[in-house]
Amino acid sequence: LLQTLASAPSAARRDLLQGTLEGLSGRRRLAQPDDWARVFSLLQEDPQDEVREAALELALLFDDPTAPQRLQARVKDGDLPVAARERALRSLIAHKSVEVADLLIELLDDAAQ
Repeated sequence: LLQTLASAPSAARRDLLQGTLEGLSGRRRLAQPDDWARVFSLLQEDPQDEVREAALELALLFDDPTAPQRLQARVKDGDLPVAARERALRSLIAHKSVEVADLLIELLDDAAQ
């Protein structure tokens, strides 16, 4: 799967990532595949925001140490669409990240519409 993600066009990546996330729904932590760091780096450079978001959600499942911080940054980014920020927040909540409580308190003052 990782080799396919690395070489696939953006639209195929999006579909593969969404299907993988649907298949792994309900899981919180999985062993990180050997080549994940390289493939994740490629996916984070994809032109489609949907691909980057889905890759970030998958990174969270793989317990990638950078994923919670990246998702928190998305949640706090007032320039992102509200839907993208909510998706990042839902991922953090589902993963039961320890920082979620503090993040939720911080968001009480957020003026997102």
